[in-house]
Amino acid sequence: MRKRKKFKIYLFRHGKTTYNRDGRFTGQSEARLTSEGKKHAEKIARELKNKKFEVAVHTRLSRSKATLKPVLKFHPECKTILEDDRMIER
Repeated sequence: MRKRKKFKIYLFRHGKTTYNRDGRFTGQSEARLTSEGKKHAEKIARELKNKKFEVAVHTRLSRSKATLKPVLKFHPECKTILEDDRMIER
């Protein structure tokens, strides 16, 4: 009998964007992180720094990539980084 590997999924939203700040719906539009949004990304990076990541996923949008970037600084073990737009709000 094969032993099943257990895994955890850590799901987090991008930091605050210029559209969030202005009360606009972002959807698939490109909106950059604000300075507050960059702080949010750094905070989640610190909160997840003691976890182990095998795979990371982001969308094509800069806010997704910019939020994931500081998280990955703590995770050199994460060699698989995927882009998947199915997470973009509709």
